[in-house]
Amino acid sequence: MMQARIVDLAHPGSWEFSGFSQNGEDGILDVLRKQLLRSNRYFVEIGAADGIENNTAWLVVAEKYDGMMIEGDPHLVERARRVITGYSIGTECHNMFMTRKNVHELGRLACHHDPDVFSLDIDGNDYYIADAILDSGFRPKIFVVEYNSVYGPERSTTIEYTDDFVFKKAHPVVPG
Repeated sequence: MMQARIVDLAHPGSWEFSGFSQNGEDGILDVLRKQLLRSNRYFVEIGAADGIENNTAWLVVAEKYDGMMIEGDPHLVERARRVITGYSIGTECHNMFMTRKNVHELGRLACHHDPDVFSLDIDGNDYYIADAILDSGFRPKIFVVEYNSVYGPERSTTIEYTDDFVFKKAHPVVPG
């Protein structure tokens, strides 16, 4: 699928493909990475889930990047460690629930503070954690931050910050 697409730099919709990502992010990151003047082939992903269905699995498996995956759910971290170690000895998976207070720990763990790709997808406090990441000195070349497109580009909306926000607890699925 990646090879079959015709990339037009003026039309970002043509960049998309999904190897492991949910919505074409693998292709978008591929095009953006090719525009970098200097690459350290390093990434950081917060909200890495099981290490496979995320924005950086393609970088690990297909592009042989090194990096750091952060996930708050210990069961998903163990699965990510089992899967990712088969593809990379330079990718670490850490169990850490991100808050504004512990973002500084990333600086201690990361090999680069200017990774090629920094992806943040934690389903809630993304805005606040992104702000804290930049305040802590990280300067990613490409910074992917999840948003909810339902609100459209005209509305600026976020949740109220709480250290322990978990989407599934705040919005439980009601059987129906």
